[in-house]
Amino acid sequence: MFRNMGAWPTRRPLGRVCLAALLYFGTAAWLSVGSRADDAVDAPPRAATSPSRWFDNALPLEDQPEPLAPRRPADEADEDRAHALAHFAAGRACQHRKEYTEAIRHYQRALRYDPSAKNAVWPIVALAEKLQWPEVRDRYLLAAARLDPGAFDPTDLIELAELVTTDEDLRLVTQLFENMLGRRAGEKQTPLDVVLRWRLAEIHLANEQYAKAADRAAEVLAALERPESIGLSRDQLVKLFELPHPPYWLFGDFFLLAARLDEAESTFKKAHLEEPNAGRLQYELARIAMARDQAPAALDHLEACFRENYAGDGEEPYVLLRQALARLHRSDELLPRVEKLLADHPDNASLTRFAAEQFVGANQLERATTLYEWLSEKQPCPCVWAGLLKIHCTSGKLGDVLHVLGKAAAEDPSLGGLGDQLQAMAGDAVLIDRLFAAAGKQLAANPAALGVHVPLALAMLAIEAKRPDDARHFFELAAKAAPDDVSDVLLLWGGSLMSQNQYGQAADVFRRAVKAKTPETDKPIFHYYLASALELAGRTDEALAAAGEACRLNPNSPLLASHEGWILYHAGRNKDARAAYERLIARFDGNHSNDGTRQILREARLVSSHLEVKLGDKQKAAELLEQVLDEFPDDVSAMNDLGYLWAEEGLHPQRSLAMVRRAAAAEPDNAAYRDSLGWALFQSGRLQEAVVELEKAATLLPDGEILDHLGEVHLKLGNMRQADDAWRRAAEAFRKANEPKAANAVEVKRKNAETQANTPKQ
Repeated sequence: MFRNMGAWPTRRPLGRVCLAALLYFGTAAWLSVGSRADDAVDAPPRAATSPSRWFDNALPLEDQPEPLAPRRPADEADEDRAHALAHFAAGRACQHRKEYTEAIRHYQRALRYDPSAKNAVWPIVALAEKLQWPEVRDRYLLAAARLDPGAFDPTDLIELAELVTTDEDLRLVTQLFENMLGRRAGEKQTPLDVVLRWRLAEIHLANEQYAKAADRAAEVLAALERPESIGLSRDQLVKLFELPHPPYWLFGDFFLLAARLDEAESTFKKAHLEEPNAGRLQYELARIAMARDQAPAALDHLEACFRENYAGDGEEPYVLLRQALARLHRSDELLPRVEKLLADHPDNASLTRFAAEQFVGANQLERATTLYEWLSEKQPCPCVWAGLLKIHCTSGKLGDVLHVLGKAAAEDPSLGGLGDQLQAMAGDAVLIDRLFAAAGKQLAANPAALGVHVPLALAMLAIEAKRPDDARHFFELAAKAAPDDVSDVLLLWGGSLMSQNQYGQAADVFRRAVKAKTPETDKPIFHYYLASALELAGRTDEALAAAGEACRLNPNSPLLASHEGWILYHAGRNKDARAAYERLIARFDGNHSNDGTRQILREARLVSSHLEVKLGDKQKAAELLEQVLDEFPDDVSAMNDLGYLWAEEGLHPQRSLAMVRRAAAAEPDNAAYRDSLGWALFQSGRLQEAVVELEKAATLLPDGEILDHLGEVHLKLGNMRQADDAWRRAAEAFRKANEPKAANAVEVKRKNAETQANTPKQ
């Protein structure tokens, strides 16, 4: 089953603490692979050996040679290898002619048909580098690491660590680092070895393998304490860290996280000797004491830390104080201690924020209010507004609630930062009634009293409380209060109506936005949203006009240009949609300047593939999916669609089964992927496995197509009752989805199966 148009992949980068060291040591990114790329791109293809040379001096034969007969017929694996060789040869030919775009695509397919072909992966990396396709280059560099790890040198690995996106990638890169360090163990150590160990420590830390991280950090620290042993002078150490010594505070954290407490303590003390910071030292010693279950000692260290007015680590020292007192069953001392700290350090914002939360928890609301109000002037943030709202709602001070809501909306009109507090307010119907009534009284007395942000905040609160009439009322008030720029108001209003499936009303709001006083730079996106709302309201021609106006205002936006195709696709104008997507792909396919454009084209190809299936050109549909996999080799949505398409056509049965199996493994709760796997198993004759997968799919999503497939498999197994039940449910699902032709087709299957079952066998 074709999957729903889904989410785009995301990258999970690792941090890089030792970037300065990396730059200083001259380990320029892509040093080794880059040189490989430069050598590979323009090199002529290796000359093929002419078969005729073997016969130039041969003796004449009395008997004509007979053709060789294969020992066995070619299987799918043989066909895949032949495809791979053909694509590789075509890639070399295109590369020789400097047709690099075509060359890279052939190499990508050669690798896909033969995933062990490391000779195909490096030209892809090289050509992507030359063509300045960074995302493609990064994906295939990871593929190269899997296929040809021995080709990577230390500088390659350091860059590779920045490309990690999955747990599998993380394990791969970790192993490569370990192997590299193992190979270099007997050699003279250099600064590069220190960088490798430090980077590996960071990788282990990101993977929460604290013991391994500390092991590598200890090796780095030992080298940096004797820099001459690795060919590094003291002056160079200063250039690296702006210190004449290693960054001991950082290394102490490595040891503390790994529970190597003695090493952590000695390292923190070294840090204080080299870079005095008594407050921080006492805080770190308090952490160590708590790890040793020595709460009294932790309290002593914390008191010394507070005397130094230590401002680092935010609220963490005060959280540690609370934990230490709780462990000693002395939690009643927390508030008096906090009061004393506030008296001694009245300008400490972290302390004030922590204290306010504790006073709210103790129901000392007046004291908490004073602290939050101080913070609202010094360091306003969503947590301050949420704290004040909680207090004022509890106290019933509705005027103060309105005031704070306005302050919060001025910083974030969506009120997203209020989180749980906004939900709590929206869930209190009595509070909402009283709050809206209080706002109404103020507005009746003075229409301008609340400004623009209070009505906007009340509108967002009304949306959260599922009170659309109130939301509309307050949005109108907010729009009237901001005649010079209503962008935020109308965008939030229209978006809220879209989320409620009120597409006609949303279109009215967005049409109002394109006519109102909004910045010219906002006009294209309002036309874009207007087009979406109009199409979802069933007004396709108007939607196309709005989408066209958006493109006229911003003609270089791939996002805006893609909207025409989506509108036509949604409207069922399949031929026109196909043409629109073809124009989009042709216009922007050469643009690799940012990943957003590539994702738009990826989605365009996926939708175009659906259209080609509907229009009867399954070969072109498959080609579009192949193009997605060329650029995004791990895209499971394309794997699912192509695997399903091939299974339907009886093509590449083993390859298609492997593809849909991988998609289902990546997203086990995706009903479409489960259906594809079940159908591919059915086409391969593995009926019992197919039933299991299709039952899972039908449980996740009782869709007509899934249930139809389930009926087919049960029929093949001879389970007539189960087949009839599945088809009955399929027909109901199709009718509910307004697909009468599909429902009728299923009913015909039911009747034919019943007739066949009741016909006596001859």
